[in-house]
Amino acid sequence: LDDPDEAVARCVEERIMQLGREALSAMEKAASDETDPKRRLLIRRRREMFNGRMRTADLKAISKTARSGGFSLYEPVFTISSLLDADLSREQFQESFIACASHFEGEISPQRTALENVEIFNHIFFDRLRFKVVDHDLKSPSNALLTEMLATGRGNPFTVAVLYFLLAEEQHINLLPLCFGVGFVPACVERGEELFCIDTSGGGRIFPSDGLSGKGASLHPRGVIPG
Repeated sequence: LDDPDEAVARCVEERIMQLGREALSAMEKAASDETDPKRRLLIRRRREMFNGRMRTADLKAISKTARSGGFSLYEPVFTISSLLDADLSREQFQESFIACASHFEGEISPQRTALENVEIFNHIFFDRLRFKVVDHDLKSPSNALLTEMLATGRGNPFTVAVLYFLLAEEQHINLLPLCFGVGFVPACVERGEELFCIDTSGGGRIFPSDGLSGKGASLHPRGVIPG
């Protein structure tokens, strides 16, 4: 990894990219076994760099399918989470997500109206699971990590909104981001028309979409979150 020969370094990097996640696991073991603090730090920094390259390539591939039918938020959300945390495995992420999603099982029903289902969903999300928006100024890195939010119940406005979308998708609640000048809010949609909006920063407050729709707001496809 620290060979001064550019040709050697390039070959090593290409080989690591070919090996993928397997190489990252080997690099972490090498770092743990390394007794020299400087070399240990070098290996871990390179591991983070390669993890970033791999996950960025994954996101580019995912983005090509974002507008296709059957697109799910789960894969890009996992990929972004593992981009920010090189130690996060798919198994760890899935375990945390399933533990959270299990609280909604049997609660949402197609026999209820969209409004009734969202009210039930909000009760579980905000009251039972106690997810809460903190760090409104986006200054804390830990509050930007979805895995941290799943563990602590606290996240910044974007993290809470992303988890809200992800869990709603799991329960077949049709939400799209309704975008306006300073951000976006989840909008419940039926047959291409927004029925109402949800303020995830305000404890799930439901409000009419009219106030936003008249101010240049527009619906974006699922999976396309501005910013």
